[in-house]
Amino acid sequence: MGLFAAAYFLQHEGELFPHDRARLHGLLDWFEDELPVPPKGLIPERAIFWYVKSDRFAGRMWDLSQLLTEYGFTTQLLTAVSIGHIVYEDEFQRAAVPPRRRARSARRW
Repeated sequence: MGLFAAAYFLQHEGELFPHDRARLHGLLDWFEDELPVPPKGLIPERAIFWYVKSDRFAGRMWDLSQLLTEYGFTTQLLTAVSIGHIVYEDEFQRAAVPPRRRARSARRW
């Protein structure tokens, strides 16, 4: 689950302290105002979103990550050289479907 999915889950299903609910609402509102949302149905479930340039969003993502961590979510920073097949792109982000891992075939000697 990505940070946004976790954040919306926490917003709708979580029991938050009032100041954290306001903090989460403010963060999500900021992202909704600043980051384009792709058209519904365009992005496959397996797709992962990557920032093209993270400088504008990095601080807010760390704030969101910290809040999620305080409520028991585990977060990780991922980087990649090759992100897979790009299915969506705008000036700030790309969505890509990672390549499927190939099963190793057993060698017979």
